[in-house]
Amino acid sequence: VELIGTVFGYNNTNSTALSYVTFTLGSTAGGTGVDMEKVLITYRDNAVSNTIAKVTNLTTDSVTAGQWNISKQQNNDSDLLLEPGEQFTLTVGIPSGANAVANNKFTIEVKPSAGAVLPIFRTVPAQIDAVNKLY
Repeated sequence: VELIGTVFGYNNTNSTALSYVTFTLGSTAGGTGVDMEKVLITYRDNAVSNTIAKVTNLTTDSVTAGQWNISKQQNNDSDLLLEPGEQFTLTVGIPSGANAVANNKFTIEVKPSAGAVLPIFRTVPAQIDAVNKLY
């Protein structure tokens, strides 16, 4: 899998930390399909290292802390196989106890059942707004 576009962090609790992160995945050029039912996602920062639980049958941008889902699908058929030309937007809830506050770094890893792990390294901005572009 590969990252497509920008990673966004959201604060939906009026706190000083991120609540959840969204990003879009696609398959690599010449790659085979990736079964999203078997993908493992982990979150890591200087306070926690957690496996994030997949939520089924939830198509919303907001998830509970420590959960992830596929919030949008583009150019897809009816299955959860990420195939060439398709794009899936994932929403990952920051786990409880995480330190996703201003200027802190974190990593989200997308681990397909076969193929390379996709690490997403980001830093929380100095000022946290409702929607934040993460670099």
